[in-house]
Amino acid sequence: MDDLEKKLYHDLSSGVDVPDKIKTIIEESLKDTNIKKKKYPFLKVALVTCACLILTVGIVYAGTKVYDAIWKEPEKVVGPEDNVNEEDIMNKNTMTEEEGKEKAKKILKDFGYENEIIKSINIETNAQNYDIIWKCETQNDIFVEFDAKGNEYLAISYDERKILSENIPKKQIDKKEAETLARRICEKYGYELSKYNKVYTIPYVDNNSFKWGTDEKETKAYQWNVIFSKTYENGINSFENIRISFIAGVEVVYYFMYENANIDDNPIVIEEEEAKKIVLEAEQKIQSDYEIENMYVNLDIAQMNGDAYLRMEDYNLYSKQYYGNIREDFKDEEYTRYRTDNPVRKVWMVTIECNEVSKNGEPIDKYYTYQVDATTGEITGGSHIYYLLRLQDKL
Repeated sequence: MDDLEKKLYHDLSSGVDVPDKIKTIIEESLKDTNIKKKKYPFLKVALVTCACLILTVGIVYAGTKVYDAIWKEPEKVVGPEDNVNEEDIMNKNTMTEEEGKEKAKKILKDFGYENEIIKSINIETNAQNYDIIWKCETQNDIFVEFDAKGNEYLAISYDERKILSENIPKKQIDKKEAETLARRICEKYGYELSKYNKVYTIPYVDNNSFKWGTDEKETKAYQWNVIFSKTYENGINSFENIRISFIAGVEVVYYFMYENANIDDNPIVIEEEEAKKIVLEAEQKIQSDYEIENMYVNLDIAQMNGDAYLRMEDYNLYSKQYYGNIREDFKDEEYTRYRTDNPVRKVWMVTIECNEVSKNGEPIDKYYTYQVDATTGEITGGSHIYYLLRLQDKL
């Protein structure tokens, strides 16, 4: 056997998990081997057949296991979303407008607004992924939105400026009291908090001298934002949380959001150094004139997105859209995004650090973070602000 045959023979031997969707294809493909044996050894034909199938049906070969590839060619979205074909949307297992109105009424009732009358209801898509949201507004300007496919996402909000313009009692409370009040609010609306093990308690402060990380421990305010999140060994799932904004004193909630997008329990197969190598290879294909000074790698939990794909496909367009001016450097109707599915998975976040100015004097990201799937090694997204937020969180 040559090196490829030995590798495949070892890694596709008995006891190795092979996705069901290729087992049948492999069996059917190898029925002809008696004919092919006249020219090639049976084992070689079998191994090469397996290898070809792995490359053509969306399979990732990692270590001694075979995994389904999760990355699919993203959909290119150019220009505004106003020209969405609603008929096509409604055919994608989406609740009807009448069903949407009934759900909105139930949400309003659950939050104590059973007498509200729905003034408008509209469906909204997302240019970044395939989420579809019903958005409702009542005659008293209460806004309700929820996932139109039945996924666990809802938000209800009210313009707090209207509340604050009224003569209402406002009570200054500290950080600990704000968290206690937020917990009481969740219990009131039937949301159980035992699974959430990370809490962010943030005061609304209109003061430029306010120092995050120190002053909020001592400050008192009557407006607070509290976020209950679920943390895992490798990070925080920012799509599995409850967010509340309220005014203490009258205990009025002017924003409540619940999202429960569970993470895929994907195994960590790719190692840190391998993830760095994958990103460096991707960077070498980008026609840019900056130099990478440092790299930072950490495991985290993230949702798939098309940002890195745009960066790798057309770095010039990517730069224009982030640093240019609409109508000067590009037209609004030419604004480009890549829409992907949105699974939440364990990933390696690989951050490259560069000079903030390119050799030609053009602005660039000081930091850019690629997310590399921890199981398949595919680049499944990216962010130009991830590392900055991570630095802020450490303060």
